[in-house]
Amino acid sequence: ANLYEEVRRLALTDPLTGIFNRTFFQAELVRLERSRLFPVSIIVVDLDNMKLTNDTLGHTVGDELLRITARALQDIFRSDEIIARIGGDEFAVLLPRIDEVKVNELVMRINEKMRSHNAGHPELPIQLSVGAATSKENNLIAAFTIADQQMYVEKSRHKNIQIKPTEFGISSVGETQ
Repeated sequence: ANLYEEVRRLALTDPLTGIFNRTFFQAELVRLERSRLFPVSIIVVDLDNMKLTNDTLGHTVGDELLRITARALQDIFRSDEIIARIGGDEFAVLLPRIDEVKVNELVMRINEKMRSHNAGHPELPIQLSVGAATSKENNLIAAFTIADQQMYVEKSRHKNIQIKPTEFGISSVGETQ
């Protein structure tokens, strides 16, 4: 029984960050679609500049940024809210019974958490692009699509901002030339 539970846990979690994986996220999306827990909000988060980080500082540093981001999200959200790594540098959060006002507050908390991290760790700054949407009734796929699109709009705004490597690690976030 213990081995079964361990295999089940491993199948539903991301081994790098310890949070849920895309498989679990998609199953929860379907489950919530049929629930009475509306409104349901979705936040999509993308860790910017991962390719640059991996190419210039190595995958070990990139992996650490992913772990830091996952821990930051866990600090912000309650244990009954589903936080998942749904792609290489992309995370999503399912928020049952959270409306537009509350989800906007949560997005602000994510941004504040990253500002706080960056102030305390200028050698390893994190830049996130965040999108959010709320479904009032049984249309979570559409809400996910909207949140994802909003994240990409924010990501396009960040295109002129990159994390620049220095001889000692990573400099602070700055404009590219």
